[in-house]
Amino acid sequence: MNAVFDFNTATRQDARPVRNRVRGVVNPAEAFREFLLSKGLHPGGSVAPTGDRVQRCPADGDKPGRTSGWYVFYVDDLPAGEAGDWRTGESWTWCAKEKDSLSFEESKIAQAHLERARRMREQERARLAAEAAARAEKEWTRAVRCGAHPYLSQKDVSAYGLKMAAGKLLVPVMDSAGALRSLQFIDADGNKKFLFGGAIAGCFHRIPGTDDVVAVAEGYATAASIHRATGWTVLTAFNAGNLLPVARAWRDVHPGCRLVICGDDDRWTSTGNVGRAKAEACAKEVGGVALFPSFAADEGRPTDWNDLHQREGLEEVKRQLLAGAEQRRRDIRSWGLDRFAGKAPERRWLVENIMPCGAVFVLAAMGDAGKGLLTLDLGLKVAGKVALRENGGDDAQDFNPDLAAFGNRILRQGPVAVISAEDSADEVHRRLQSIGVGRAREMYVLPLPNAGGPLPVIVPGKHGPELSADWLELRAQLVELRPALIVIDPLASFVMADINADPAVGAFTMGHMAQLAQETDAAVVLVHHLAKSKANVATPEEARALIRGTSAIVDNARAAYVLWNVEEKAGRTACAALGVDWARNRVMKGCLVKSNGPGDREIKTWIRNEAGLLEVRNEQLRSAARERTPALLDSLAAACAEAAQRGQPFTKTGANGLFTRRQELPAELRSLARHPLETYAQRLLEAKRLVLCIAKGSTSKKWLDVPDGDFALGMGQFATGATEDKENDS
Repeated sequence: MNAVFDFNTATRQDARPVRNRVRGVVNPAEAFREFLLSKGLHPGGSVAPTGDRVQRCPADGDKPGRTSGWYVFYVDDLPAGEAGDWRTGESWTWCAKEKDSLSFEESKIAQAHLERARRMREQERARLAAEAAARAEKEWTRAVRCGAHPYLSQKDVSAYGLKMAAGKLLVPVMDSAGALRSLQFIDADGNKKFLFGGAIAGCFHRIPGTDDVVAVAEGYATAASIHRATGWTVLTAFNAGNLLPVARAWRDVHPGCRLVICGDDDRWTSTGNVGRAKAEACAKEVGGVALFPSFAADEGRPTDWNDLHQREGLEEVKRQLLAGAEQRRRDIRSWGLDRFAGKAPERRWLVENIMPCGAVFVLAAMGDAGKGLLTLDLGLKVAGKVALRENGGDDAQDFNPDLAAFGNRILRQGPVAVISAEDSADEVHRRLQSIGVGRAREMYVLPLPNAGGPLPVIVPGKHGPELSADWLELRAQLVELRPALIVIDPLASFVMADINADPAVGAFTMGHMAQLAQETDAAVVLVHHLAKSKANVATPEEARALIRGTSAIVDNARAAYVLWNVEEKAGRTACAALGVDWARNRVMKGCLVKSNGPGDREIKTWIRNEAGLLEVRNEQLRSAARERTPALLDSLAAACAEAAQRGQPFTKTGANGLFTRRQELPAELRSLARHPLETYAQRLLEAKRLVLCIAKGSTSKKWLDVPDGDFALGMGQFATGATEDKENDS
């Protein structure tokens, strides 16, 4: 007899099968310990709840005493935990129940455990990274300059920015702000390791070079081969997974940079071509191009650009890279509005509202104006912070907020490079001594007459102006220095073409200088000359028109400043106000004549001090004027009263005006220009210390007298020869 099927007790056919998903119900701690062991971590004989801390433990591959493993473990409400390996960056989560069997409340508990573990993990990671950075600074300081090393010989590359200690190469691991975060150690056999806990993500080693292309590569030897073949700036990311974080970090600081991701072609591995996949994904995200070496033969399973270098030579490396980079020189699709999302970076100044950071600044004046001494003084002030830091001071305390240049505050300090085409070492020495060098600073002055002679930046090429090889070599040093200020003095001496007449040469030169400014984040000051001098300049526009050469020079600069000579009388007046002796070429005017954005366009008075250095004296002149004003007003009122009393009153302006007849005024008033003299008269009128009077037979109220004077009372008589009948005088 067949069994009867009971629908009342049968299992639903659409129900999910019931499984026991609870793990370690009897002993969660032992279950979690087994999980740790399965991941290569060794917590010891037992595991206890960790609370609000991260527990360290040895991991597979650790040397005795090393604890690269870590875990957190909770037993309250729902047993759960997280673990990982600091050395590899891997991490894993564990729960006593499988994820798809958790109730809603259990899911919330598990999520809270994971969030708590994440916070503790990040705190511990930050602590370890800080310890590693401090240790890196100490070890880097103790290390020695890199000489010959077996690894370098084996790879046929040079040491770019490396040091040595205990027979190992030290590769600095830097963040995008230039801070040392860790070290990579490479021994003679090519074995590599990093400082425990040191930050790697987004950090890199930079080999400085030209900035038309910046390459990102995995390992140091690969990066060195690429740089040696192309001259590019190359960033070592240390592993394939770090290519994208490094490229992002560089792109954030240099948004206009052209990136080439030089990947490893890991085609021989059984786990997939990680090098190619990571490089291609990186290039796609940052708008770059991914390039991989192509080999003539596959013997030995080559993968990277150093392999190509050793097998087929640097010329082949160069050929492949240059050809590949040209494929996407400018990719317009990589410049969508997403590149400009978020808050725009704030404008940064080297000299507040005058000289921007990361931009080209033209300083123009006539010969013998003192531009060289002025830029040396600026350099000494900008370089001050570096020396104080080297002497053990705190940066924030060392910064002197009272430092000023061009009459405004200096807001940034750092290394300085001055390249002088005209001044000899002796002349530079004399100038530095005259203004006082003070404490040693990280400032470099390259006097070309003593340092190899002329150094052309721009030379004629087959298809137009191009950069010289000598300049590219020096430029790489400037990029490595990362100065706050670069001075090129004078611009015309560095361009072996007619920059003053040829707009194409001007545009090419200024475009290259703008690239240098962006690459170094420095203010690049180009010292230039005026085509002519004009003493009666009244506006910034008139001053701008004095700059020599094609308009491309000023048009392609971010900012430009002009200094010009003043008329003798104005110079004497300024000197007298400050109690200094007048001399020719001692007093000048200057102002910002071009600024792409905000800027201080006030025309300022510069007076040369005893050392020959021009200094802005506007505040002192204003102060002196304020101090002298009461006495000058008294003198003018008395002079007007006396003139009216003798029957020869002044008018404010015109043929009988104060300025026209200034020779009749006291000496302290005769030196005043028209505007201040007439302004003082107006102030006396407003204060009713002077009044405007009408002469007999006239309808024009114009003659100046004191309120109780004869002309004010209607009794004034013009003396013989007075000009009472000149009604057109105003």
